Amino acid sequence: TAQNLFGAISIFINRPFAVGDWVRFRGDIGEVVDVRMQATRIRVLSGEMKIVPNMQFISKEVDNLSLRPHIRREMNLAIPYGTPADKMDRAIEVLHEVFDEKEVSQEGLFESEGNEGAKPSPVISFSNYGSYFLNLKIYYWYFIGDTGRELDRHSERGWFGYLDHCTLVNQAILRAFDENGIEFAFPTQTIEWEGDSSADKEDENANPPARSP
Repeated sequence: TAQNLFGAISIFINRPFAVGDWVRFRGDIGEVVDVRMQATRIRVLSGEMKIVPNMQFISKEVDNLSLRPHIRREMNLAIPYGTPADKMDRAIEVLHEVFDEKEVSQEGLFESEGNEGAKPSPVISFSNYGSYFLNLKIYYWYFIGDTGRELDRHSERGWFGYLDHCTLVNQAILRAFDENGIEFAFPTQTIEWEGDSSADKEDENANPPARSP
């Protein structure tokens, strides 16, 4: 009881989160519904109400998602081996064009390639050779506000707005790759069949088996 009270006092003094904030705690993401002297109530995404004794917030870290000014997304696009170098160059160009599109850049509130500003532009690179693919890695930032300093707590643009923007980006990439004839890689397997060779077939034709009467 004393530890829970101390935990509650720590929450009230340090303000790691407030009612209405979205937090990640011990692998679960949810909204803080109530903070009491003994426990904090968190409504997790799956719908359950998690009641956490306040003492746990003393020894375990909690991520306050509502205090973030942006969300960084990492994407990996697999391009099949055999793709010519010039087509890889074109794929990178197409991706830059996607992030330069007015709708994509405005909805994400990020600076497009070639524009100077306080916000980082999307980063696109031919990062490595995979087991069955050539990897294109993309980093871009979805900003909560125009200045890049507004917090999720004070905005309607949060996690679900970010997911809508992910759909917008993914659809734009899919259309652009299709228009430029750029394919996505998928796991493949080559099977070599060791059966009758052409030489064996020629021998069979030259010496046909005897027929029974």
